[in-house]
Amino acid sequence: MKKMILTVFIAALTVAFANAQVKMVLLGGVNASNVRSAGIDSNQQIFSSTAGIAVLIPAGKKLYIKPEIQIGKKGYQIVQENAGNANFSKEFKQEINYIEFPVELVYPLKLGGGELMIAAGPTFAVALKGKQTKATVINLTRDERITNLSFGNGADEYKPLDIGGRINLLYAFDFGLLLKADYNYGFTNLSNNSTEYYNNSFGFSIGYIFPIGKKK
Repeated sequence: MKKMILTVFIAALTVAFANAQVKMVLLGGVNASNVRSAGIDSNQQIFSSTAGIAVLIPAGKKLYIKPEIQIGKKGYQIVQENAGNANFSKEFKQEINYIEFPVELVYPLKLGGGELMIAAGPTFAVALKGKQTKATVINLTRDERITNLSFGNGADEYKPLDIGGRINLLYAFDFGLLLKADYNYGFTNLSNNSTEYYNNSFGFSIGYIFPIGKKK
């Protein structure tokens, strides 16, 4: 599945570069994620860095198609503090590293000295690796255990493909600087057991946009 998605993605970019002038975007930023679940109460966000590359492919006079490759991390954490003992707490954190392939339709608007862009579309995230960290803290002494996650269809495994939808708002200055904010809503239940949960994340990136390819 991972190879198939990457092959289709690269093929689409090759066709685009050969037939139109596209704009390339280099991106780096931060992501805040947690999960939506009725069975996981009071889960908190985790924060991680992201890096990606995207292209804006003309699709008519007023639209772009924006395929993107992004590497980042999603997950959640739970911190339980004992109200009767300030020196005792339990912590749980789950982190999964993904390579993500959003494909979005972009509508640009001239605004000020640059271009405001509204984008939305599906995203396909392939799990690379993951881990769970369980920790107990007593009197400032931390006992930590790390378990690596497995991906597949087994009851104790996690789904390797997360399909979701993403909307984002971008602003490109005329000198090349680009700002991007996005919201990612996961549609895939990541669990293979009775506890359903879905990824939920917000991101902010700074990038640089520049033209490349053949001009018609």
